[in-house]
Amino acid sequence: MTSDTSSGCAFCGTVLNDGSRGWVLASVTSASSDEGRQWVARIGSPVAPGAGDLANISRKGLLAWTVKMMAADGNVDPQERELLQSMAAKCHVELIRLDQMIEMALAGRLGVPDPPDKATAQVWLATMAAAALADGKLRPQEVKLLSRAAERF
Repeated sequence: MTSDTSSGCAFCGTVLNDGSRGWVLASVTSASSDEGRQWVARIGSPVAPGAGDLANISRKGLLAWTVKMMAADGNVDPQERELLQSMAAKCHVELIRLDQMIEMALAGRLGVPDPPDKATAQVWLATMAAAALADGKLRPQEVKLLSRAAERF
């Protein structure tokens, strides 16, 4: 979505505010707004709020998929890198290892694990989607990766 007043997705043209999808898009928030920064802070947490007791969730798997998502468009910008660094710290992954993961993802060689269960898959997908939207735009490569991950999971 862009910040225009159209009722449909600029990427695919799908109408998003008529309720036919079981939900209605009520607003679009900039990542730089107060509300946007709160959402970005939420995705920096390896366990999504309201996800239940997922303390045993694979944080390194979540980080790997998030790195792959951030690199899907062929670039990891400074804001995305900062988010990944925060996530890596929470996942107890050293920055040098994170840099290696980013390089591998940009080269299309980062291996990522399958989630061990449905709850983990849901958290990983939600975090990946939030990461993809961190810059306020959902690019075709990101849509493709999200779709493939959802099918794989």
